[in-house]
Amino acid sequence: MAYCHRGWMLTGMKRFAEAMMWVMREIFGLEDKYLLCEPNEEYGRFLLDEILRAGNFGQYDPRIREAHSGGLLKLYLNSLRRIFRMVKF
Repeated sequence: MAYCHRGWMLTGMKRFAEAMMWVMREIFGLEDKYLLCEPNEEYGRFLLDEILRAGNFGQYDPRIREAHSGGLLKLYLNSLRRIFRMVKF
């Protein structure tokens, strides 16, 4: 298993990389020898849930569509809520 690159830790991408490696292993069947770092199941499940809910960059996310129908303030507050949901990464 490869180690997580030090640069990922400095930029805050380590958890995202671990989540992505879990998705790649569990969903796409990528062999462990090709993983960039140790997969993290907790973050991986969260990322997979967001991928399945939101689709193509949030294009199919009902949480975003709902906000577009309520004016600028609702759109702004919904965007903040979505951003803070991802803070765990």
